[in-house]
Amino acid sequence: MSVTNNNVHISGSNNVNVAAGSKNVEQSVSVTQKQVQEARNLVDAFRQMAPLLQMSEDDKASAEGAVGEIEAAAHEGASAGVLKSAVTSFIGALGSAAGTGAGQALLALAQAALLGM
Repeated sequence: MSVTNNNVHISGSNNVNVAAGSKNVEQSVSVTQKQVQEARNLVDAFRQMAPLLQMSEDDKASAEGAVGEIEAAAHEGASAGVLKSAVTSFIGALGSAAGTGAGQALLALAQAALLGM
C-alpha cells in the first residue's frame, strides 16, 4: 500500500515555484534585505516615538513584545511569514496610541512594511 501526501500551503506570496510531486522537499521563503530594513525602520521609529504615544501600560507592553519579535525575526533572517506576523502583532498593540499623531505615523509605517512582505 502506498500513501501520498501532498500538502501545499502558500500565503502572502507572489510568483511562487512549488516542487509538487517531488519527494522529501521542504521549501521556505526568506525575507529580502529591503523587508529587513523596513522592519528595522519600524523598530527605530517606535523607540523614538514611544514617549509621544500615550499608550496604556498593557498596550505598551504588547507593543514592546511585538518589537522584540520583529527584531528577532529580522536579525535571524526568519521567513517572511514570521516577520509579517510580528508586524501584524505590533499593529494590534498600537491600540490606545492610534488616536495620536505619532501612533498614526507608526501605523502607516507598519502597514507599508506589511505591503512589502
